[in-house]
Amino acid sequence: MIILGLNNRINAATLTSSGTYVATLPLTNLQTNVLAEVARTTTDAALTITIDLTGEPARSIGALAIAGHNLSRTATIQYQTYQGATEVNDSGALSPWPYLHAEDPHWTAHTYAAAIIDTDRIAEAMPTSIYFLPANVEANKVIITITDTSNPDSYIEIGRVFVGEQLEPDMGEDYGKANLNLLDYSEIITTQRHILYENPYTPLRTAQIAYEHLTDGEAIGAIRTAQKRARLTGEWLIASSRPTYETISSVQAPDSFWFEKTFMARQTAFDALTYPYLQANASTLNFEEIAP
Repeated sequence: MIILGLNNRINAATLTSSGTYVATLPLTNLQTNVLAEVARTTTDAALTITIDLTGEPARSIGALAIAGHNLSRTATIQYQTYQGATEVNDSGALSPWPYLHAEDPHWTAHTYAAAIIDTDRIAEAMPTSIYFLPANVEANKVIITITDTSNPDSYIEIGRVFVGEQLEPDMGEDYGKANLNLLDYSEIITTQRHILYENPYTPLRTAQIAYEHLTDGEAIGAIRTAQKRARLTGEWLIASSRPTYETISSVQAPDSFWFEKTFMARQTAFDALTYPYLQANASTLNFEEIAP
């Protein structure tokens, strides 16, 4: 069942951190929606980032992510969600990278079952760590703890944070359809002498999700409201399902198939909301991965 993360509230939050940041790449860069405008620490020491929404109205929180990061394969991330001083959810230690699924053809090249995915495979994906709570909760603070003391860059870098709610329609794409695709903006230029010059870019993932049995709450209260708030520039999270985790040295890592089908995106078009059935709404959502 596809899960959507919507209504990113990071821009309304107050940010604090235990880390020290490069003056030209401050913590507040996490509140820009351009992934290239990163926040970068001066060392790779473990740090916490606190996203405080205390001054905002009561909010539902159910979808969390950091995108455009430089975390290594041995890094860990922990997401803790609070309502006031009360902790309402703790993700535990998570890997920002997936383990190699046993059904993957590359799995046989490894001599142990829970192999973290190869570096070259990681390079083909926009680095994003995504965590969904079991359900939306009322919360006003999230603390993200990052440990990556063996980072080869000797610093920690993040492009964007997502703190929003989740939507998992009761009668989702099982009663419609979903398409996942790749979009490649690479260019091949041919000279008059037929010499080829290439401008390669990393392919972007796309998703088209056709819902045919949405309730009024799901269609109007959630999706339409989020579209008006985000427009075509705001972020969404797209996940093919809830992940299966493999525990590796006390750290949970999602499987590589889920990781490949889960990303931060923006909508590319708003399709009409139609009513094919009595008391049911239908709409198609079109997404394109945000380029790093």
